[in-house]
Amino acid sequence: MRIRQAAGVAVLVAAVATMALLSVPYWNNRALEEDLAELAGRNGRADWNEERWRVAALNVAARHGVAAATAEVKVEPRTGGTRVEIRYQKNVDLFVYTVRLHLRARSGS
Repeated sequence: MRIRQAAGVAVLVAAVATMALLSVPYWNNRALEEDLAELAGRNGRADWNEERWRVAALNVAARHGVAAATAEVKVEPRTGGTRVEIRYQKNVDLFVYTVRLHLRARSGS
């Protein structure tokens, strides 16, 4: 009976640790989204071309440690301002397995 309890506790601890490791990239993505929203809010009415928006978005992503390519940045002009979206991948090393998360940070809705 003690072996089963110990195994159950070990599985529970592993599940909590996995959840903690996987939550970090999502929290970082949320911070990146907030900074993109700030960028779009600050410069939404500016007469920037798409390339300037891409460079500004890539600079924000670089400050967050996200290595995104220019092709992964989508700029969508709207009447209320410009919407910027960055798609990127983040590898998370779990104990014996690597998970590749496909994340998207965007300004606005």
